[in-house]
Formats: sequence, structure tokens, C-alpha cells
Amino acid sequence: MSYVLQYIAQGEHLHQDFKMRVDSSQKIARSLVAFANSEGGRLLIGVKDNGSICGISPNEELHMVIRSAEEFCRPALHFNHQLWKVDGKYVLEISVEESSKKPIQCLVDGEWISYIRRADKTWQASNVWNRMHAIHEDQGFSGNLFQFKERESQLFDLLKNQQMTLNQLARKLNLPRPVIMNHLAKLMKWNILSETYVEGKFLYTLGKTTD
Repeated sequence: MSYVLQYIAQGEHLHQDFKMRVDSSQKIARSLVAFANSEGGRLLIGVKDNGSICGISPNEELHMVIRSAEEFCRPALHFNHQLWKVDGKYVLEISVEESSKKPIQCLVDGEWISYIRRADKTWQASNVWNRMHAIHEDQGFSGNLFQFKERESQLFDLLKNQQMTLNQLARKLNLPRPVIMNHLAKLMKWNILSETYVEGKFLYTLGKTTD
């Protein structure tokens, strides 16, 4: 029991999220996928956002999570679970490890979408992030060799002292969004560029992404 209370005392953060209950298998898939696409983490189901324990019906909640991981995640996700009891109330801990095969996607309104974890929030992954994880499949790209070409150099110069969105960079360089997206993805792949989410926009700047 002491372990789960220690977890709850930490609050929500990069590796931990609270859920009162699983309202739908499809919705909880976003949290599972976000942890798998980031650094892994745990869901504590039966805990309110403020850290108070409301409790759950464990068998029903676990069934919903299993369905979520198997039917609404692509590929299907593996997770570990632990059941805790505090003052007669059950808390279900769901642990998800970081995936070695990103992106992991979940089904949302008929569309497969990637989610990531940043600080204590879950966000839909950007097109640049998705592209970064597809780069290794491109012909002509070597995981051991990065050619710093003219476009990457131009982006490097633009982002030296400022943050810019994909649209701003496309306008500045007078190039189509998909072209800029590919170059940003390459820079992110090599930890030269970081991506942050601020006020509904993805911003890019030099440096490795940190959470």
C-alpha cells in the first residue's frame, strides 16, 4: 500500500497519469500510446486529478484496458498491472514501457493517430514527429551518416536564436510544408532540433527535446 501512496504523492508528471475510471477503451488508448511513444509510464486508475482516491471496480476496469491495448492500439500494446487497496478502495496501476518500434498509434474516430507524453500532458504527435520515426525506412538515409545539406543549414541559421512553427519556416524559406517537414524530421532524428508544444502550436528550436 505504501508504494501506491508514494506514487500518488508525486502527482501527475511525464511518467504518471491519474484517471478516475476508464470511460471508454478507445479513449484510454491515447494514454497507453502516449507512454509507449515517450519514455514509458504508469496510469493510476481510481485516482482523481487532485490525488484523492475514488476507487474503482477492478475487474471491469482491467477488462476495458485489455480491450484498449488489443483492439485500439496498433500494434497491440503489452502492459503490466498491479492492484492496490487503500482504505477499502481499489486503485489499478497500469505500467507501459517505452516502445522500441515507434510510432505506436491508436484508433480515434476511424483514424490511426500517434500520441506523445510531454510533462504531465498527453498530446497528439506532430507530423514532423511521425516523419522522424519513419526516416529509417527511406532509401538513401543511413543511420550512421547524416549529410548536413543546404536546407538543413538554412533551417539551422533561422532557428539559432528563436522558435518558429512549421508554417513560419515554410513561408520564410518559400518552400512547401512537406519539404520543410522532412528536413525538420531529419534534424530531430539527430537531436539537433527540439519540438515543444505551446498554446496549441508546435514550435521548433535548436537543441535536444527535453520534457
